[in-house]
Amino acid sequence: MHTQLADIGIRPQDVGDYLASVLKNSSKPLTRILEYLSGTQLSIKVLADGDRALTDAESYRLDAGALHRCRWRHGLLVAADGTVAASTRLVWIPARLPFDACRDLDAGAEPAGIILGRLGMRRTDRRAMATSGMEEVTGADAAVRSTAVLEVGGHAVGYADETITRVFAESLAG
Repeated sequence: MHTQLADIGIRPQDVGDYLASVLKNSSKPLTRILEYLSGTQLSIKVLADGDRALTDAESYRLDAGALHRCRWRHGLLVAADGTVAASTRLVWIPARLPFDACRDLDAGAEPAGIILGRLGMRRTDRRAMATSGMEEVTGADAAVRSTAVLEVGGHAVGYADETITRVFAESLAG
């Protein structure tokens, strides 16, 4: 059930710290967390996608070993009223996912957390911090930056990098 964060004492100027704490301590997908807190459904708008080699840092964080290729997409999580909730960057290793999940991620019709959530995905190696300054994709002020390794069946299948916009974050606190 949707509750304004202000109802539990979270002020707009504190919402970034609150969201960063929630993201660090939850294994749930970002989309589900933001939908729960806002009481609204979010959709994905894919801006770009493709196939490429994993970077050394991605390979290390995903414990990819001999796997070198990944798929990626950059997008926006958007509320029904058009408010951009977050920008997202997703990298996934197709060799570690069922064909149907890869097809759905490539199609870009649903947020990755929804698609991978059907497979029991958990966010691990979570990092999040309240921030300020312009978010490079949207050009809007950022409230929270987070990253997480996405695990399915105990295996790292992808990596998410997300930036929640300040306007959306502060709307959660009324």
